Amino acid sequence: MNASLRATLPHVVCTKRFLNPRSLRMIREIIASDPQQSRAEIARHVCEQLDWHDIQGKPKLMGAAVTLLRFHRKGWIRLPERRHSGRMVGPTQASLPTDFCAPEHPLESSLRHCFK
Repeated sequence: MNASLRATLPHVVCTKRFLNPRSLRMIREIIASDPQQSRAEIARHVCEQLDWHDIQGKPKLMGAAVTLLRFHRKGWIRLPERRHSGRMVGPTQASLPTDFCAPEHPLESSLRHCFK
């Protein structure tokens, strides 16, 4: 690992000391160990191997996922392609049931009447 890369690596990740070359090498090994694993699985393994846990002992999955993505974007690691975006693509509109019919006359009442 060259000195410029070592100098740019963070010293603390997920509130744990990041042992620069060794930790990065371990992350790369986790990724290479199973090319079929998802990014979430990689984050889970990284938490286990690098002891990234919160005060309750739960793995810091979100912190690990964010860290892995940052490392990927900087070119330090290569994550597998995303399997799904987790985001909605465009607006969705609820459709009415086919047997729905609007009332012929508007409903007239006050909200006070409903809560008595």
